[in-house]
Amino acid sequence: YLGQTMEQFREQFMDGAKQQVKVKLALDAIVKAENIEATEEEIAEETFLNEEVGYQLVILDAMTGSRYYGLRHTTDGGQNWNMLNSDPFLGSTGVADGIHFIDENLGFAILSHNGGANANLFRTADGGQTFERVELPPVIVEQNDSEFDPFDYPELPYEENNQLILYVNQGIDGDYLNNARARYVSDDNG
Repeated sequence: YLGQTMEQFREQFMDGAKQQVKVKLALDAIVKAENIEATEEEIAEETFLNEEVGYQLVILDAMTGSRYYGLRHTTDGGQNWNMLNSDPFLGSTGVADGIHFIDENLGFAILSHNGGANANLFRTADGGQTFERVELPPVIVEQNDSEFDPFDYPELPYEENNQLILYVNQGIDGDYLNNARARYVSDDNG
């Protein structure tokens, strides 16, 4: 406590603690008075295609650092959200690390694993109603007399000159060539 007595230390934080309690009680009263229902959903990632059309990955369940997600959709700028897909990651758990739609049908989402050491890329071609896991051809490199594929953490693809460009990095545990990335180009929307 840096030379303070326990009583002085407590007094130093008492006003802030009282204020936090007051704010919590006020919020609880508003929720009750307005009949606002609390939801278990938590927004993890959000993207808007334009001012009206948007998508959210929301946490539906969580356990020991991993989460199950659902995909919500809006067509009125976020005033109303509808559950579009209750399992966009096909039963896989992890931590959502991005979502992006190229147009109203083609979209991608990333689910990371192992604290960000690797991730999977998922693709939808029907506006999020169904997803499939994207399988990428490995890029085998040699280092210290061994061969391996260091590129295991895809980024979100983007469109450039009528092609999709996807970079895949090495996640938090990568150290090959100062964290070099692999570059994939698709002429058929991934």
